[in-house]
Amino acid sequence: MSTDNPVSLRSQLLAIPADELAPPHVDARTAALVALGVVDFVRHEGQHRFAELAAVGGIAPSALDDLARLAEGLLRVVEVFETAPRAPRPVAIPVELDVACRGKRASTQAALAAHTDPVIARALRRQRLSYGPIDLAVDLRAGAALLTRHAPALNELAEEGRALAGQLETHLWAHDTPALREARHALHRLWCGFEPAYHGLASLGRELFAEADGTFPTLEAIADIERQARNESSSEHHAAELVEAELPASVRGAPTSRRSGPSSRRLRAMATPASPPAALGAPPAPITPNAPITPNAGAARARVEVVLHATSDSNVWLGFSQDIAEGGVFVASYVDFALGAEVDLDLLLNDRETPLRVSGEVCWLRPPSAGEDLPAGYGVRLTEASKQAAQLLTRLATVRTPIFYDD
Repeated sequence: MSTDNPVSLRSQLLAIPADELAPPHVDARTAALVALGVVDFVRHEGQHRFAELAAVGGIAPSALDDLARLAEGLLRVVEVFETAPRAPRPVAIPVELDVACRGKRASTQAALAAHTDPVIARALRRQRLSYGPIDLAVDLRAGAALLTRHAPALNELAEEGRALAGQLETHLWAHDTPALREARHALHRLWCGFEPAYHGLASLGRELFAEADGTFPTLEAIADIERQARNESSSEHHAAELVEAELPASVRGAPTSRRSGPSSRRLRAMATPASPPAALGAPPAPITPNAPITPNAGAARARVEVVLHATSDSNVWLGFSQDIAEGGVFVASYVDFALGAEVDLDLLLNDRETPLRVSGEVCWLRPPSAGEDLPAGYGVRLTEASKQAAQLLTRLATVRTPIFYDD
């Protein structure tokens, strides 16, 4: 997608059919920052090489400006997600939908495993690091795209995966405000222009600047870094910080006006269907957290024992980042805690005899009236958790779908 002016670029983006809008499989903010680092590098270090290539028609003269405009647009939309008012509600994915989505992902992986293409092998390795409902939806869409591209005879399986991803996304974004819905659609549209523009420029950069190792990473490489970082995170080192350390030097040194620190939300552009598809289960019951209560500053820190396994009422909860270090534990209980109360949790994970101690604060509540099939309790955001505890909670999130809570 190359143009001579911003107006025509905007026209091309608006002309993309709604059914072709695709969700990012990489954190949109990180991808935009990498792209701006690439543009800065080319303008300062490789201007002559690209100018020579443009002169013979090897690249559109506007390619750099187009990519920069698309990246800046992504950052502006991301800012809407960071600042837009929201009324967060914890969402529990229906069990039957969770089972269907996991089964379809496994079937897709089995079908793709028969192919030897390195792109497929890399995607399957990345999916092994997957956990949480957002990852599940992304994996279904990514798997469907790979089937369409490499195994067109299995198009029915691909369409089934897309349909299940749509149902899952309907639950995840059921409580979006109008501003968030609008931002999500804008993000999808921008990404459809950004992804091919970045791929084309980065591929060319790797050919022209073989000596600039790591300056032009693929989007798949960025996604790999992100998922690996989440599996290495702890309360001392969040995944976003680990990703930041692995990015090219051109990005780490980007102007501070473009970088306000690692994002706390992984802004997946999950597709919001124009009309809700037929659901496998009823939408989750509306859950409104109690009004904030100021905890008693002099109150003793509570200590709670929590049993966690594949079928326990207590569970892991995750937000946009899918990083357990920025999520926590839902404690099924009828004991009332004030929002902001500090607690120590002794976690008995998968019948371990020795509990693991983590600490956190109560950040959301699920009252008994939330729904007959949903246990009452409270969500604890982790403030202190060892790497071992974070990894065990992450492992639990791979065998059961965590609660999703967008704050």
